[in-house]
Amino acid sequence: MAGRNVCATLLISVALIPALASAQSATSPPEAGSSPSTPSQSTQPAPLSLVQLGVTFEGYYQYNWNRPFDRINLLRAYDTRANTFGIQQAGIVLESAPDLAANRRFGARVDLQFGQATETVQGSSANEPRPNVYRNIWQAYGTYVFDVGRA
Repeated sequence: MAGRNVCATLLISVALIPALASAQSATSPPEAGSSPSTPSQSTQPAPLSLVQLGVTFEGYYQYNWNRPFDRINLLRAYDTRANTFGIQQAGIVLESAPDLAANRRFGARVDLQFGQATETVQGSSANEPRPNVYRNIWQAYGTYVFDVGRA
């Protein structure tokens, strides 16, 4: 039988467009005619980000104690090769959420996934009729906040 899997998962989430405006307004001199103690509109904090990026990575090392001569693990879905490193799943998420305070009513999100798990879950070109260009798109959608009135 196949041996032990050693898996590591890494999750990173960062903002692509940080609030540079708030850092610049804190270091800029006060406007003419205003005192330093009076807050001006330039010191208002800017939105934290427009687009957020999320990255996941899951990898493993597969060792088979039986040492098959062709390094093939039979009857296995994800870890088919013995004595090797593999990428189980790598994902990229791009998201821009609606923000009514910034007068941005629309948003979008795209999740892309790569690796052995994607090919197992999404199907191969032998049994899946859709083109390969769509195979790595896990999900994609947009949102819009409608103004329907106030109570």
